[in-house]
Amino acid sequence: MSDAAGAPRGAEEVARELADALEARRVDYAVGGALSLAQWGVVRGTLDVDLNLWVDPARPTDAAQLLASLGCELKAAAVIREFADK
Repeated sequence: MSDAAGAPRGAEEVARELADALEARRVDYAVGGALSLAQWGVVRGTLDVDLNLWVDPARPTDAAQLLASLGCELKAAAVIREFADK
């Protein structure tokens, strides 16, 4: 996700924006990876946001569409393949 000028934003800022948007839409989620470790005092650098969403198994592409609508860059084929493997 980038700002209005196209510059990349920090992972913490992006995570907060995603959390606010998901909470507003009442989507269950969890932030993982380096950002969650930092909350427990294990700090390490990161450039991404690890995000888990709990979605209706009958409608798995809803999660991809929601994230894309929030400005996340997704590779559709990879998302479809991931859901097909489950």
